[in-house]
Amino acid sequence: MERDMAKGELTDVLRSRSYYRCLGDGILLLMNKMGSLAGFLWPAAVLYTVVSVVCLHLEKGLYQPILRDEVWPAEAYVLGLGVLTLLASAVFGACIVWQQRKLVETGSLPKARVWKVWREVLPSLGRLLALWCIALVVALVLVFAYALIVALLPSLAMAAKVSLGVLLFVVFFLVAAWLVQVGFEYLLSGVSLRKAFGSMSWGRRYYGRTLLLVFVSAMLCLVVSLVMSCPAMVCSYVEGLALSMRLEGDLDDLPSSFSLILSIAWLLSALGSCLSQLLFCFPLCLNWGATHAIEQERASNS
Repeated sequence: MERDMAKGELTDVLRSRSYYRCLGDGILLLMNKMGSLAGFLWPAAVLYTVVSVVCLHLEKGLYQPILRDEVWPAEAYVLGLGVLTLLASAVFGACIVWQQRKLVETGSLPKARVWKVWREVLPSLGRLLALWCIALVVALVLVFAYALIVALLPSLAMAAKVSLGVLLFVVFFLVAAWLVQVGFEYLLSGVSLRKAFGSMSWGRRYYGRTLLLVFVSAMLCLVVSLVMSCPAMVCSYVEGLALSMRLEGDLDDLPSSFSLILSIAWLLSALGSCLSQLLFCFPLCLNWGATHAIEQERASNS
């Protein structure tokens, strides 16, 4: 019975928790409910992994004669493949958001199939893409600011350029944590984007814990992604080494099975990306619920 009560507490989103309990309970929730999560998410995960592997194979085709001496078509080709991969990742993220909203509403993960509720998932996809566009605009503004400063100060030392880049990265991380806090309000509460930004009038009191949780979760996701991407990195290194040897006149080529091995390695890397999204989203979902619960207690006591 104690174990069942503990599981019930894990799925209770609107509950006061410290930031480290949000991280721990989020990971435990994933471990205990992986079957329910996978039962709903597997079509989106398959879509993302297949699109990722196919796009990577198509990107390798840029060395075909038709695109060899045409820079702009090649860049547009790569950009299109990147956008297609991001859209597939957004579909997977929208499915996670739908599950989290049901978790908030009912206190349990729904046992549903994505092809039966896809109309309910579409609004989450639109909201997620809107947040990604805002984050992209912020990143472009910071990159433009860096390029402008470097252009206006051509005599700037290399150490100063590096320090400026690090400073702008820190600024982007701080803004990104703020956008994560606003984003979960926008995604899980169902309010308008304007009201989600307006929630920072009280949400600023919890920005510190959100910032710390975003940092720890991001580091955890980075470790998982690197571990799952190790085979792909090794295969890419071997492929680059074989290419350099051929350019030096060595006619030996990689075995015919290498393409299959490379595809499996890319598949593992894409699965690691899906797992990283889960590890990032669920602790922050519990953090969103904890901030709301703490704020409600604060309002009732005042």
